[in-house]
Amino acid sequence: MEKDLTLLSPYSWHNWQKKSAKYFEVVKISFLEEIVYPLNLVTDGIVIFINIWIYLLLYKTGFALTDSTSVNGLTIPMVIWILTLAKALQESRITAPSISESIQDGTFVYKISRPYSFVTFSLFRSLGQTLPYLISNILISIIFCLVIIGPIGISFISLLSGCLLFFFGFMIDFYISMMIGLAGLWIEKTESLWWLYSKLKLTLGGVIIPIAFLPGMLQKIADYLPFSQIFYAPIHIIFQFNIGLFSQYFLTECFWVLILGLGSVLTLKKGMKYVASNGG
Repeated sequence: MEKDLTLLSPYSWHNWQKKSAKYFEVVKISFLEEIVYPLNLVTDGIVIFINIWIYLLLYKTGFALTDSTSVNGLTIPMVIWILTLAKALQESRITAPSISESIQDGTFVYKISRPYSFVTFSLFRSLGQTLPYLISNILISIIFCLVIIGPIGISFISLLSGCLLFFFGFMIDFYISMMIGLAGLWIEKTESLWWLYSKLKLTLGGVIIPIAFLPGMLQKIADYLPFSQIFYAPIHIIFQFNIGLFSQYFLTECFWVLILGLGSVLTLKKGMKYVASNGG
């Protein structure tokens, strides 16, 4: 009897497998769409190279003026590697700005009426779109840094930890982008929100200045904000692994994934009622 009830349950293992296969197929299709034009994947290399060169000149001068070889345990090579790879992650992001456009052109109602979770579908589609650019940008960054800076030692455990943090950071970025996109249900133009969010990621996300270089109180605040978890945390833990620091980053990311994920779902539900009450 228990076996029959399990088979009839909508949350059975079989149904879960079918749903998972559907969403991973979305990742596959989105991935293949992005690699149709391979030259598009390497155009970010110019931006990355320019950033590496600027970072190198800037931080070499800064360290020389302070007569220091390291700041908070970060040497010049570590700083350049961290900032360069953080920039590579930033350039790889294809998240959810199209939601605002679909709301304006009316296709949003069609998208949310399909037989899948709109938030989950968008997450997996975004992952599939991001992966080709992520792989390309990371490889380009590594090659450039090896030529300009030289190699730097990392461990397998630090690399694995960084990959885990990156996945959670990706979800944080996605959920924030999702809520900004859904804000188009209440305001006509969301460009100002996108601009503000992009600048917060640059300044408090460790893309321009490592979080470790910020003043004491601001550093502590930035460490627990979602922006630093998107780019800086995964790369920082790869080059300066510490179990205590990893635990801090991991718990912080789990907190923000839960809060922002719930916020995305609630924002969508509220938006659907708004769409229904206004006829689309």
